[in-house]
Amino acid sequence: MLKKIFVYAALATSLIILSACSGATAEPVERLDPLALEAAVQTVPDAPVAGSPVKLSAIFSGGGQLPDSARMEFEIRQEDQSVRVQGENAGNNTFEGIHSFSAPGEFEVYVHLYGGDFHVTKMQKVTVQ
Repeated sequence: MLKKIFVYAALATSLIILSACSGATAEPVERLDPLALEAAVQTVPDAPVAGSPVKLSAIFSGGGQLPDSARMEFEIRQEDQSVRVQGENAGNNTFEGIHSFSAPGEFEVYVHLYGGDFHVTKMQKVTVQ
């Protein structure tokens, strides 16, 4: 008899625990819209000088919060030459990297954003003194 009471008590406790867990609701996840993403490239200093280190920042807006797993690369092009710089996640949809431009001139800076099942590419021109 004592064994039956113990079994029923264990079952009742299990049902209470399971029903409490199943009633929890997850917070809604904001969906990222890659097509709506905009990217702005900023440099520090504002007027980069050839041969000096430049901090590149890519600030993403308009498409929602980027996932923590997102990664980004800067691709710096001048004529037929291309260099890639890994962007580090600085938070707030911003990635940063350091690069020294080898010569003065106008460069195309492409940002390549990768996350899950998407790859977004944006371009901005940077003039180096």
